[in-house]
Parts: sequence; structure tokens; C-alpha cells
Amino acid sequence: MFVPPNVKILILDLGSNSILAMVAKGEANAMDILWEGRVVTRLGDSLQDDGLLEENAVQRTLAAACELLAEGLTFCPDRVFCAATHALRQAANRAAFCKAFEEACDFPLHILSEAQEACYARNALADFQNYPMVFADIGGGSTEISFIPYDKQCLWSQSFPLGTLRARKMYDPQVPLLQQPCLERMASIFAPFAQFVATQQPHPPSLAFVFAGGCVTALGWHLSQTPTFDAAAIEALKLNAAMLEHLPVDTPPDATIGAAFILALTRLAPTPQTLRITTKGLRHGIAFNLLMHIDGV
Repeated sequence: MFVPPNVKILILDLGSNSILAMVAKGEANAMDILWEGRVVTRLGDSLQDDGLLEENAVQRTLAAACELLAEGLTFCPDRVFCAATHALRQAANRAAFCKAFEEACDFPLHILSEAQEACYARNALADFQNYPMVFADIGGGSTEISFIPYDKQCLWSQSFPLGTLRARKMYDPQVPLLQQPCLERMASIFAPFAQFVATQQPHPPSLAFVFAGGCVTALGWHLSQTPTFDAAAIEALKLNAAMLEHLPVDTPPDATIGAAFILALTRLAPTPQTLRITTKGLRHGIAFNLLMHIDGV
């Protein structure tokens, strides 16, 4: 792996729940994160019955994007890439949103396809070693699940129309995790994943599950019990199903939802498993991809 040194990339990831921004720099054979920013906008929640994004949410999201880009630009990046995912893929007025974004922010907005989103997210796992791997990137509006065998070439990938925003609507704060209505619904939606795993011959003796996304990061922070956000502590967590099944009812909602996603998916693959949360995600994968393909910047 060669990453050009001293080249800086600014990534803006406009998701259904939050906008995430990051400045990364090529550092020898690695990528150094110089800055990260996040603003919760819940743009996906504003999708109306006619498929249009509500105007107040549009303006709120544009303002937040401009602020994050302005902060990121203080690092003098060599490249800027702005990406949007599920909410904009679904919006009937996405063309008008993209035009407004470019006028407000002075950068084009790239609406990623489901396949592009999954591929970029997988790039964030370049330094992972445990295979075969199931990678689940849980966004605000959708979840991308990929199966990556020993040769590290993605064998199967699918996007599912269930993310944190929809799961929140099924969440009951008075009900223990194992009785949450969202668990059964998740199992139904993710059934194609179970069907795929069942077809694998020879059946993998073990699977490494890696989970990314805001709700599982919230779960990791809760379980790590650190006073401030500590990515290294979250990445070092050793999870198991029993630990998640016995979460107290007063666990923060997004952490409980993250645990529900993990349990729903791992129950569909009855084989010995290792479970891990990563704080890396789509923006890291995009930055890695751009750094790997820069020539003469």
C-alpha cells in the first residue's frame, strides 16, 4: 500500500442523519487524520410522502455543510470531495438540492450509488486482517452489508433500506433489548444475508463481524466507559452476544439500537464469530481511495 505523503484530502459525507467531515493527510504508508467534524441534521427524517425533502431541513443541512467545509478548508487541502448517500438517493428534489449545495458551498455534491457507498466504506478496512469478514456499515437511512472472503475481494454486497432513523421509530425505551420490536423487523429485512451465508461451501468455520456507523459507535462509547470519546478504546472492545443481550433498559437509545443491529445480523449467521466495532467509515474509505489514486498533486 502506497499513500502519497503530505497530500491532504477534505471529505464531506452528507448522510441521512448527520454530516461528517474529515481532513486526512498521506503519511508514508498510512493516513493521518488531522481533523474531524460532525453535525446532526437528520435530513432523512424530512423526506415527505411526495418524496421531497422539507425546505427547512434543506436549509439547515446546507448551512451545516458550509460551516464544516469552511473549517476543513483552513487545513488547505489539495482535494475536496463531497458525497451524499441514502437520503439524497431517495429524494425527488435531489437535483435541486445538489444545485443549491454547489451554489452555497462552491463544491459539487456527488450522490453515491448503493454499490459505490458499500465499496468506499469497505476501503476503510484496508488494514484489517481477520477474514472471512462480514462488514456492516449502518447509516442513517440504509445499511450496507458485505461479505469479504480470505482473498479480500468482496464476494457479496447488498444495501438494505434500514438505518438508524427508521430503527429509532421502532424503538421502545421502556422495553429490554431482547423484546425490542425492531429486532424481529431487522431479521426480516436482512434475510437475504442469511440466505447468502447458508449457500457458502465449504461453510466458513468462523466469521469476523465488523460494524461501523453512528449507533454502533454510540454503543462502543457506552461500553468503553471512557469520559470522552476514545476511538482506540472503542476499536479495542471485545464484544460478545451475551454482553449485548444483558444491556440495562436505561442504556442510551442509540447504543441500544446499535446492539440490536449487531444481534439481528449475527443471529443470521450461526457460526463462531468475533465481533468488532470500528470508528472508521465511508469518509475514511473515500479519503483512502482518493489518496491512492492521486498523481502529481
